[in-house]
Amino acid sequence: MSVSVASLGIPIVIAVLALVVLVVAAVLVARAIRSAPDRTAPPDAPPGGFACPFCKRPYDPAQTGGRCPGCGAAAPRRR
Repeated sequence: MSVSVASLGIPIVIAVLALVVLVVAAVLVARAIRSAPDRTAPPDAPPGGFACPFCKRPYDPAQTGGRCPGCGAAAPRRR
């Protein structure tokens, strides 16, 4: 029984291609995990300030020009 070189090459190419796909997928998952935003709870609101109703970040509108430093939303008006 003789085995040709061409018949051995195809499984090797498929194995190398599968290995490359797995390595690329692992790198993409690692990058996504590393660049994920920090989901910890924001600190308590400072005295005289409040938490943004959109992004929940605490800030003092008097110090930030009436805009949330996290998302840029305008501070709610006082009633």
